[in-house]
Amino acid sequence: MTFPDIRNVGGSLQFRLGCGLRQLANLKALRAVEFASYGKKQCLGWDDIEWMLDNWKSLHRICGCLHTKEEIETQLEHLLEQRGISRRRHEYLRSSSPLEDSTSTGTVSEASSFDSDDDDFI
Repeated sequence: MTFPDIRNVGGSLQFRLGCGLRQLANLKALRAVEFASYGKKQCLGWDDIEWMLDNWKSLHRICGCLHTKEEIETQLEHLLEQRGISRRRHEYLRSSSPLEDSTSTGTVSEASSFDSDDDDFI
């Protein structure tokens, strides 16, 4: 099996269209994504989220930090809410300033922190 050559930034898979997100288009059965508390933070944009929702029709939950700027994260959360996607922030993972903690949220974790009935995560 060959895996996509998606760009890796700072040890974290970046879910951005400009970083190769389209290479994950075949994950049609994907139900949930969790951005974990280690590595480089995600800086997702509106287009990135729209692409995920348009291409991963089974997606029903996104957890973790979506962006380093609070105002952009709030806008993205509103989009997810409008599209019926369950959202859970990890407030305890946020530092008060991106400069204070260079190792916080940004990569994708396994399903272990999700409910046990959900078994198909990235």
